[in-house]
Amino acid sequence: MAQVEIEADDVRAFEAAAAAAGTDVGRWLAAAGRAWLGADGDSGGDGGSGGGVELGALWRDVLDDLADGGLSGRQLEFLRAAQPFALVEDTLLLRVPDVMSLRIIDTSFRLMAALHVERRLGRPVQLALSVGEPPRAAVRGELGLVRRYERLIARPEVTRALAEVLARADGMPPR
Repeated sequence: MAQVEIEADDVRAFEAAAAAAGTDVGRWLAAAGRAWLGADGDSGGDGGSGGGVELGALWRDVLDDLADGGLSGRQLEFLRAAQPFALVEDTLLLRVPDVMSLRIIDTSFRLMAALHVERRLGRPVQLALSVGEPPRAAVRGELGLVRRYERLIARPEVTRALAEVLARADGMPPR
C-alpha cells in the first residue's frame, strides 16, 4: 500500500469533511482518491472528477461570480491559484500552490466560495484545501485509459482475439 505524507492542516480539513460526510477520514480519503483516479467511471481528463460535474468549468463560474460580487483582482489571484481536483460527496477538494494561499483562502474566502459553489450545484458543499501541485488532466486521462484496458484485456475472448492478431502479425499460425 502506498503511503503519503499529509500536512497537519490538511488532516484537520479532511477530518472535518469526513465527519460532515458521516464517515472516517480513511474511507473519505479513499473515496477522494478513487474519484481522482476515475475508478468509479471514466475521468477522461475532464478537469477533475466530480461525478458528472466538470470541476474546471464549475470553478471558473464561481470565480466569475466572485469577481462580479466585488472581489478585487488581487483577492481573486489567490482563488485562481486554487484548482479543483475532486468532488467527494459534499466536499469540493481544492489544491493550492503554497501555504500562504491556503491560509488566505481558508481565512478570507472559503465560506464565500463555498456558498457560490453551493448555489451552482444546488446543494450544500464545503471546501477542503490541500497544498501541492494540481494533478495533470493528461495523467488522469492516461489512468482512465489504463483502467479501461485492464477491464477489456481481462475478458477471455478479447485476450484470445488479441493473441491471434499478434500471432498473425509475427507470421505465426493462430492456435
